[in-house]
Amino acid sequence: MARPGRLAASIALAAGAALVGPATSGADSVYVLRLVSITVSGTLTDTGKPGPSRGDHFDMKDTLVNAVRQLGKPKGARVGSDRARLELVSATKSEISGIARLPGGTVTFEGGFTVRAGGTFAVPIVGGTGRWAKARGTLTVYPPFAQNRTINVFRIGVPLTA
Repeated sequence: MARPGRLAASIALAAGAALVGPATSGADSVYVLRLVSITVSGTLTDTGKPGPSRGDHFDMKDTLVNAVRQLGKPKGARVGSDRARLELVSATKSEISGIARLPGGTVTFEGGFTVRAGGTFAVPIVGGTGRWAKARGTLTVYPPFAQNRTINVFRIGVPLTA
């Protein structure tokens, strides 16, 4: 069995076509949240032959803290959490699905993604609850992937309520 970090990175790097749409399509309010994601737990499941193969997945839970002052809290304040599953769906494609708990509700993200130069990838935001109801946009994950930390930028468009 491969080491969790290597297999998770292999799953991410095996990603195929991007399915990311515009962050503000049809939205009346747009929010850009810059958060540090700190992995608190992760479980790698290697379902096939040793090394990266279809069905391998990495389940993770993260704490989200402000990378800048926002959401009425200072930089470094804990503002939420997320959980996600990164899964290898073929030799060249990965998908991720998850939910982020933020002040006022949740944001759901899921879809395929392509890893860009430097290890950055983006995934569609496809819904939410509470303050984030009917959210659309993108979640972009930026390295470094060191010390179980990444920078997550949520670009969230939500319709104004009447």
